[in-house]
Amino acid sequence: MQEDKKKPAIRFAGFAEPWEQRKLETLLIEYDNKLQGGGHPIATSSRQGLFLQSEYFDGARSGINESLTFHLVPEGYVTFRHMSDDSTFHFNQNTFETPVLVSKEYPVFTSNDYSDTKFILYHLNYSPHFTTFSHMQKLGGTRVRLYYKILKEYKLKAPSVDEQKKIGAFFNTIENLITLHQRKCEKLVSVKKSMLEKMFPKNGSNVPEIRFGGFTDPWEQRKLGDIAEIKDSARVSNKLWVKSGIRYLRSSDIVNKDLEGDLYISEETYEQLKNQTGVPEKGDVLFASGGKIGVTYLKLDDKPIYVQGGAILYIRSSKSKMIDGSYLDICFETPLIQKYIEEVSSGGTIKHFTLKPAKSIPILLPLREEQHKIGQFFTMLNNLITLHQRKLEKLKNIKKSMLGKMFV
Repeated sequence: MQEDKKKPAIRFAGFAEPWEQRKLETLLIEYDNKLQGGGHPIATSSRQGLFLQSEYFDGARSGINESLTFHLVPEGYVTFRHMSDDSTFHFNQNTFETPVLVSKEYPVFTSNDYSDTKFILYHLNYSPHFTTFSHMQKLGGTRVRLYYKILKEYKLKAPSVDEQKKIGAFFNTIENLITLHQRKCEKLVSVKKSMLEKMFPKNGSNVPEIRFGGFTDPWEQRKLGDIAEIKDSARVSNKLWVKSGIRYLRSSDIVNKDLEGDLYISEETYEQLKNQTGVPEKGDVLFASGGKIGVTYLKLDDKPIYVQGGAILYIRSSKSKMIDGSYLDICFETPLIQKYIEEVSSGGTIKHFTLKPAKSIPILLPLREEQHKIGQFFTMLNNLITLHQRKLEKLKNIKKSMLGKMFV
């Protein structure tokens, strides 16, 4: 029989005592203060967090009766929605700078002298042990109710309160960093959306609202096929796929920005296809013409690749004297092109965009020097967004790993 685990895999220096199994009621204090509405903001507890209803519902919730009785949640105290359709519950701490009101059915509690609120929160929200406990409460019916009298019977392993505080503070720091990068991502995405609207002409205008200094010439609208060659590739039978060699890209690879996937063709096959149809080169824009149509990827290196015929078109911006590749890449995110693609895409469940309509894609064209500046500006924005997305993903992975190693 496997020995009952009493110590985590990773812990802070100076702590060596085994963790003890405790009933939750010995670590918490129930707070049962009911008030009539009107004196404090009303909040809602969800799996995404604790939100003021005025913000959660984009204005005061229609039909809310503030004369009803609510549970008061002081600053720092914890509450949760007591009903669940799938036996999953999420616990939220009041981090507003004011007490809030929640449904009188929602339990409210705080930690006592033997526990740390953050430690309890991370255990309840992320521990597989508690997930099993909450799923066991479904004894029939479509909804599970988890009242405080049931919650306090839950048993968990806990260290000393000093160790709890260090663990809680550690994960709180990670959460704050995750929130920081999430907000930076959202802000950058918002900036990008705004600049896409302002740095490209709209509503029939031939000049944008915002442009780089030194440029005053009006923009022209041209068809993509008139300013750059658009190429399709030969289809490659899956019998020609090999375990290593020249990277073979599918439409999904372009959509996922994944140029390091697992499909390849041999160098011999690549050379044959290269002579037959040509291949994408550095500076060309790869265009997903099947599946999620309209997503592009600017080829930035000389590494040889081949693309899936009928699912990816590539635009020879590297050979064009009229279009800059980085500018063309961002053009596909503008409303003008997105609207055109949506209108002319054909097919049923899986749509395809062929060579003929691709040649008629409308392009708003400033001077090439201005194109380059615009393209580089959005490349910088995309790189910043990607940087924060990667940091965000790394922090989430660290959090997941440490949750498994710092709790018993």
